[in-house]
Amino acid sequence: MNRWSGFVRPAICRAISTISKQPPSCCTLGVGIIDGMPYAELSDGGSYRRTSAALVFAAAASAALLYCDSQRSGHSRCEEATIDDEKKFHPNFGQPVKGLRTYKASEVAEHNKEGLSVWVTFKEGVYDITGFVKEHPGGKEKILMAAGGAVDDFWRLYRQHLQLPEISHMLEAMRIGNLDPEDFARASSQSQKSDDDPFRFEPDHRHPALQFRSQQPCNAEAPLELLVDSFETPNELFFVRNHFPVPPPPEEPVVRFEGVGLKEPVELTVDELREKFPQRTVSAVIQCAGNRRSEFNRRLEGKPPVKGLNWTLGAISSATWTGPRLSEVLQYVYGDERIPEELASEGHVQFWGRDGDGQQNYGASVPAAKALSQNGDVILALEMNGEPLPVDHGWPVRVVAPGLAGARNVKWLSRVCLEREESPSFWQKSDYKFLQEHNEDGAEDADALQVMPVTSAICHPVEGATVSLDEQNEFVCKGYAYSGGGRRVKAVDVSVDGGRNWSPAMMEENPEGRGDFGRAWSWVLWSAVVSIPPGGPESSLIDVGPPEETQEVEIIVRAIDDANNTQPERPADSGVAHVVDSAARLLAPEALRVLVRDSIHHASYDGPAEDYLPLEGVGRLLRAASYSAGGRESSGGNSSVARSQDPRGPPAGDPSGLARRASSEESLLLRKEDIHFYLGWLELGGVRSLTSMATPRGSRRYIDIAVNLTDGMFKGVYHGGSQKHEADYEAVVERAFRGGCTKLLVCGGSLSDSIEAVELCKKLDPEGGKLFCTVGVHPTRVGEFENEGTTAEAHLDALRDLIAANPDRVAAIGEIGLDKERTEFCDYKTQLKYFELQLQLVEEFQLPMFLHMREAGEDFCRILTNNEGKWRRLGGVAHSFTGTLDEMKLITSLGLCIGNRDGICS
Repeated sequence: MNRWSGFVRPAICRAISTISKQPPSCCTLGVGIIDGMPYAELSDGGSYRRTSAALVFAAAASAALLYCDSQRSGHSRCEEATIDDEKKFHPNFGQPVKGLRTYKASEVAEHNKEGLSVWVTFKEGVYDITGFVKEHPGGKEKILMAAGGAVDDFWRLYRQHLQLPEISHMLEAMRIGNLDPEDFARASSQSQKSDDDPFRFEPDHRHPALQFRSQQPCNAEAPLELLVDSFETPNELFFVRNHFPVPPPPEEPVVRFEGVGLKEPVELTVDELREKFPQRTVSAVIQCAGNRRSEFNRRLEGKPPVKGLNWTLGAISSATWTGPRLSEVLQYVYGDERIPEELASEGHVQFWGRDGDGQQNYGASVPAAKALSQNGDVILALEMNGEPLPVDHGWPVRVVAPGLAGARNVKWLSRVCLEREESPSFWQKSDYKFLQEHNEDGAEDADALQVMPVTSAICHPVEGATVSLDEQNEFVCKGYAYSGGGRRVKAVDVSVDGGRNWSPAMMEENPEGRGDFGRAWSWVLWSAVVSIPPGGPESSLIDVGPPEETQEVEIIVRAIDDANNTQPERPADSGVAHVVDSAARLLAPEALRVLVRDSIHHASYDGPAEDYLPLEGVGRLLRAASYSAGGRESSGGNSSVARSQDPRGPPAGDPSGLARRASSEESLLLRKEDIHFYLGWLELGGVRSLTSMATPRGSRRYIDIAVNLTDGMFKGVYHGGSQKHEADYEAVVERAFRGGCTKLLVCGGSLSDSIEAVELCKKLDPEGGKLFCTVGVHPTRVGEFENEGTTAEAHLDALRDLIAANPDRVAAIGEIGLDKERTEFCDYKTQLKYFELQLQLVEEFQLPMFLHMREAGEDFCRILTNNEGKWRRLGGVAHSFTGTLDEMKLITSLGLCIGNRDGICS
């Protein structure tokens, strides 16, 4: 399992998933395709998955391939359609089919749980997906979110499901009936609301994945399993916090500015806010002050619950916000009158929304020093994630005050006032306070809540879930961590022994949200691998009994920010429970069914202590130590783990003979394979990222992603053009499969090579499922974009047509990139131009990247960073890497994986 690349961006995981019909899984550092060798680990368990594009059925084409795998499913539904048919959408896709039974929506809703049967609808079709739930590459938790209901909204969010014909054939193979026409019409039509209904301006539709805490007014959490799929929460899934009904749209969208020292109010239209001022984009988290209140209530031990919505962990989301900076707007409004100095330093900026109850509108204020500071980044947001603000999030303009409590980010903004006093509104004077005692006395005198403290949460697995362990008896926890006030989260720690020992989790920072010191407005996403002792019929370590008898181990996560603020062990007692900042806890049992439960029971083990690894963190430099199979770091005593001066001999007392050893000075030895890794690598990945191949338990099947079958040498033609032997590529492929490769990815290095790669796949693997290819032009050959008789756009169109015509064969875009080492084949300026151009293919076809980088780290990173929106959710492998350690860290911080150059390619 790879602990180095963090969440393992959908990146190569999706590439492997797509070509292998396996759930997205990790690749082992130093022992796989991602790390400079022509193969990659593919975990059969697939528990380490992060498929951001998979929500209901699969990651694009891999789902279709998965369902068609006769070895996995027992028979092939794909036999029902010809290859030509599958290039077209199924004619019945979501349409009513004569002769099938009609089901009411209420009947479908009854089939909503694993263990019974799982039905879903799409448009007017009803489908039984029970047999597919466990096969879902994105994890059954995600597919079960649609159980008993429609997948339409999920697929509108992840539209690639609607763009691939294979998906339509897969779904129709599970068709059992039609949805009642009246229910379909009711779901499709806009709701009718009376003129006197205060909620008549609510959105007609909200995403069904939202977890509603109240319907009117709407208050809903983001779904945890999807919350940590990406740094920016999709608009449809962003948590909703409304105090009143959504207000009516304004007749003229204007914001009125008032304040001390201003002779008369000034009104600016939304168009003026967009046209008169530079538009700033800020990536920022907004968190409700009551987030995690339900956890607080559970800890009150018999006391009555505190007031407020019973939020769990999802009253927080992140987005990119765009609009004018408030400080620049206020300077414009005041003009020559200038903002009084005492107001700028000690005053308050009051905001008023258009939402209210007829007696008062919602209002709040922030310190003027925050609002008027360039570094405060307070904006009047007009866009959210590149789109106009949705109605639920304050259309047409709202306040975004990064780092402050969500209550200060006023929606449906109508008025801004610069005053000496805080807002007189109820929500500033009496609500959203932090009280030290379990009562509400003194709320008026308490300071209004502004900056949110450091916090973290476990989002996967969720409470009540069942988690499958992989073959290493491990599963992945993941979640978010955030600190207010612009403080950067510098560490996330995880414990499985009640907080006695902590191990660092792998953190992934949002490159758009880091900012300068004191301006880290985004969150970090973290992951950690939790190891459970091996169990089964021959083991006495684990009692695999019914769920109610399952032993449990408590998982705790805590975050530390750059001011060294650490989450406390328990939350402070507060009568209103705004701000719950204690260490987040989740309970995971130790049985093979890793259930998440509410009560805490600490397990006892009959086996030796070293057979239990509570949790191995990621990205830490481990001390020189030996590891037994599944063992923990040696601490002396009676442990069977021992150090040895002889790097080749097994440590004394290691009965398995499968020692893994890290020498503090020289190297890490994988004893059986005799492969050495220098200690410098440990800082990046940790010892366990390098050692999972050392034992039979770590055996893997391989996927070769760097197969240059189009090279002349496989036809017997070498340098000079002379024929040295007969073509032997068929024998080479056959030998690879005999040697353990399960899939091969043939590289495209030019347009002609890419065409040949597709044809080779079809020739050598006519049934599909073993040979796949990339399409792209290698940096040393991009001069062909400017060949006589063609244009760059025509050449790109030819690549585009090749990909579109072969979706079942093309698994990635590549080999593309930069090669400053061999500019004799193509000048560097041309390489720069067409590397960036080919990233369009990545975005259009939502395929991962097979990248090439030699001696061009700075430009390579610059181009990828500037185009991050095109590939961020896809990722890729930087093959043939020759850069520095710093460049390696920079590339991996972008979520990419590294393939080390080892001389084989040359």
